[in-house]
Amino acid sequence: MLLISSNDAAHTIARFVGSVNHSTQADTPVIDRTHFIQMMNEKALALKLSEMEFFNESGLDVSETQNGGYGSARNVAELFAELWKKYPSAVEITSHKDARIISQDDIAHILPNTNEIVGHIPGLIASKTGYTTLAGGNLAVIFDRGMGDPIVAVVLGSSFKGRFEDMKKIVSTVTRLEISPE
Repeated sequence: MLLISSNDAAHTIARFVGSVNHSTQADTPVIDRTHFIQMMNEKALALKLSEMEFFNESGLDVSETQNGGYGSARNVAELFAELWKKYPSAVEITSHKDARIISQDDIAHILPNTNEIVGHIPGLIASKTGYTTLAGGNLAVIFDRGMGDPIVAVVLGSSFKGRFEDMKKIVSTVTRLEISPE
């Protein structure tokens, strides 16, 4: 889900996790997803992410005028850092250009990372892209600028391609290294 930005995977996880410990006779996929989104918002509050609110599990625009969620760059950075601290193996895959997985029917699948500059960020630990019409281009990365000094950087509201150029500028400024073009 994180590597290829799979909205279908987000929906499936929401339905499954939303149904756990929330079983009633009237449970439906919509109720399960609603419960999961409620859990997401409760977690944001517990983490004191006061500028963050979720309206769906994928972040896709809800309508032509409402995003799937809102959050400040600081809140996104804090959430991404928390995810990395608690579940480092879950986000580690996002530091690679692609991943090879074997399905249950023994078919190999190559999953490409949606982060086009993944190979150009020195010390990359994790990355997550996002794009919708309303939110624009977004990119969060965690990278080690050396000697165990991880940095979380977030670009919000850029363009589809611009988010990568914006992040290169941030990483170059922080590391004082020139990030090579594609």
